[in-house]
Amino acid sequence: MSKSKRIRKSSVTDTIKALPVSGTCFIGYTGRSNAQNRSGIRVRSIALFDTYFSTSRQVPHDHFQLRSSLIQFFEQGGTEALVLSAGSIGGALRRSRTAPLRGTDFLTAWQRLRNSHEARIILAPDSIYLPRADYVSFLRGALDHTSGLPAAFALFELRASSDSLSEMQSLRNALSTLNNFEYGAMYTPNQLGTSGASTPLLGAVAGAVDVHSTSKGMWKGPANLTLNTTQLSEAYDPTALSIFSQSGQRAINPILQIGGNIKIWGARTLSMDPEHKYIASERMARWVEAHIESYLKRFRLHRNAPRLWSRVERSVDGYLNSLFRKGALQGSKASHAYYVKVGLGHTMTAVDVQQGRLIVEVGVAFLKPAEFRVLRMTRKLKT
Repeated sequence: MSKSKRIRKSSVTDTIKALPVSGTCFIGYTGRSNAQNRSGIRVRSIALFDTYFSTSRQVPHDHFQLRSSLIQFFEQGGTEALVLSAGSIGGALRRSRTAPLRGTDFLTAWQRLRNSHEARIILAPDSIYLPRADYVSFLRGALDHTSGLPAAFALFELRASSDSLSEMQSLRNALSTLNNFEYGAMYTPNQLGTSGASTPLLGAVAGAVDVHSTSKGMWKGPANLTLNTTQLSEAYDPTALSIFSQSGQRAINPILQIGGNIKIWGARTLSMDPEHKYIASERMARWVEAHIESYLKRFRLHRNAPRLWSRVERSVDGYLNSLFRKGALQGSKASHAYYVKVGLGHTMTAVDVQQGRLIVEVGVAFLKPAEFRVLRMTRKLKT
């Protein structure tokens, strides 16, 4: 009598390599475009930025604030920034001295990040000076580009205006034609510059978010963070903050002067979907996806078979359990915080197996115990 073969499950558990938490990318015009460095240049100080990009302290136009935004970032505690030039300041001024900025310049640079696996926060501070129609087009492109970048999130600032509340409502009306809102967040007001004009404050916001993520954890909402700035372009009434997160409207995160401190008061994305409206849970969802997708790459030449499924399930479970123990997932026990599924009849059909599609499903409780955000990752294997 022939004995049936037993399917042996793998006892191997891999360690899923941790990806960098910090990675802030600034996009803007520079003294020298350094076009040969298409993937950007990393700088750890303003001195290095000046060396690489030759950006003078005295820029001949108020709308080129990349350097001052980087100063904000470093003064806020940020340690390293990736700088992508959107073009030279001189070239932009030769094109037009009255309206030198173009949203397409920012987007062309943004698109060069498409092969990057290290950009976590992306911003173009000078975009606040774009005309409204160009600004809306810029937002559309920036959100679309960010949606295709692993673990990336975009920060925006409301356009410079003498009346930010009116500007906010006009922008909300214009945003109805856009998509991918969960991949970005917006802040207001701007900073009051020494000349009395509005200047970007987004560099300080990016620095605060970066420091908060690395010290407290990406799963902690970046709200109630103190900014190292002195004066805002507008003061909002703390008793009337509901206008920034009205039901049925895109949330804009206000920055407030409270006592002697200036604080980020909100931590919401631009999405109105309850599952996608918090910065922390959106960034964590992309973070988890990026880790698992990076891990699955090693199995490209493996057979789509039970031994592999068992190995992947054990390893992904170990990774999610480590997040649970750090407090990144909600629940008093692991089964309330996450689950992992992989295998025939669970995440794959017989056709998937035959065609080499390895499909992993995880449920992660970012907001409440046992309320799972479902993420599915697919990797093509040899057939």
